[in-house]
Amino acid sequence: EGDHYTCGICHNRTQYVGNWFDEWGIKCLTCQKAVNRGEIPAWVAKQEDDWYSEHDLDSDFNLKGAELARWVKEGIIKSRDVLDENGKVHARLFLLEDNKDFLPPKKLVKSQMTAEVRDGKTWHSLRPWYQFVDPFEHLKGYKILEHMRVVPPEEMKAREEEKRRKWEEKRKKREENKTKKRKVKSKK
Repeated sequence: EGDHYTCGICHNRTQYVGNWFDEWGIKCLTCQKAVNRGEIPAWVAKQEDDWYSEHDLDSDFNLKGAELARWVKEGIIKSRDVLDENGKVHARLFLLEDNKDFLPPKKLVKSQMTAEVRDGKTWHSLRPWYQFVDPFEHLKGYKILEHMRVVPPEEMKAREEEKRRKWEEKRKKREENKTKKRKVKSKK
């Protein structure tokens, strides 16, 4: 019962009439059709630790769109594509069994929660795995490292400072907008 569900494969929200439920869990109709056509195995809906999504590769390895597409095209990494009714890619999965010796098990690249005190407040954030280990030692034997570079700590620090600066600018702008709105309301 209910109005909306989340597909166990593509993670899109589905309406009650737009999904499929079986022993592998809830799937949107597009993903279920891909299972029926043999494009992807049904078990991927329940066994997320045995495959990576595009989002996973982005968050775990900073591997983004165009570069990932090039890797797929060149056969560096094998994908299983879920196609929609128009033949466009609805979701792209990278199964560990299809990419043996290339992709590590997901447990090796889990992010970790950290606490940081800023302005007297404790902020919790999720930090990527590679900030806690030497990636070359940690993933020794996995070929993905042959195609990636490790960003030096100074460059990472500069990126984080830039990200924090932009976040702080946005926060100040939001506060200014709130103050302006309060002033306009109080004048009325």
